[in-house]
Amino acid sequence: MEDWIKKNLEDFCTMEATIERIKREVLDPVLREKLGLICESGVAAIPGSDWNGWKTEFHGKISTCVRDIDADTLSRIDTYAVTNLSQFCEFLTHHLSRLADQFDWISWIRSLMVRGLPSKTLVSNLLECRALCPFCREPCQRGGTSHQHYCGSFHRPKGIGGCYHNVVNTLSISECTSSVGSNKNFWYGNRSYPYADYRKVNDMFASWRILPEDAVESRYWQWVLFHFHEQFCAKYGYAPNALVNNWSNLTEEDVVEDLERHYQNYCFRTK
Repeated sequence: MEDWIKKNLEDFCTMEATIERIKREVLDPVLREKLGLICESGVAAIPGSDWNGWKTEFHGKISTCVRDIDADTLSRIDTYAVTNLSQFCEFLTHHLSRLADQFDWISWIRSLMVRGLPSKTLVSNLLECRALCPFCREPCQRGGTSHQHYCGSFHRPKGIGGCYHNVVNTLSISECTSSVGSNKNFWYGNRSYPYADYRKVNDMFASWRILPEDAVESRYWQWVLFHFHEQFCAKYGYAPNALVNNWSNLTEEDVVEDLERHYQNYCFRTK
């Protein structure tokens, strides 16, 4: 997942259309502002004032936003060649504008984007929690680590998380969102607990917010459990559940439609 986030972020940030937008909306306004400061410093200079007076005026305006221009840099300019400060500022503005037009902004921004991608920040915000539902192993959808309660949007059949029917020793195919609204029990350790009271088991269960009203059958996870049922049974060491065959008629179109529906609902709830 981390590699997927990094790759997609890099692909997006290095697209020419993305870079053009960054230049247009971020760099161009900054450039216009700085060129304007050069003109302002020329106008602000008192007629007949010396070079040092203008340099102080110019440096005070420009140094707050351009870190590489300091007093030492300005002192290298041949002050004897500057006889008209206003003309000098006009020439400097024109020359910098011409250099900006010739500069390869695309390559420069792309190199900066690759070096400074916020992929670590995104991974931390999206995945740092890493808590898993105690029943179906659905990852918590909340980013970061500051939240106290966990919440999953697309709970799965519990068999994917290793839950099973202890009487017949078969993988469970029911989803935890529907189970917590039922009158059934589950075993944890050496005790039986009502699903409805799952939060009373211990702190791990109490930290999860699993609501019966969120119970929506996931065709995607049903398709996964049907097609890979033998692998899940082998992984956890339990017998196949014949009821999984009820999902044999699910098609790829059903799965895609289900994913799109879940994604739209999730986006709506998180706005």
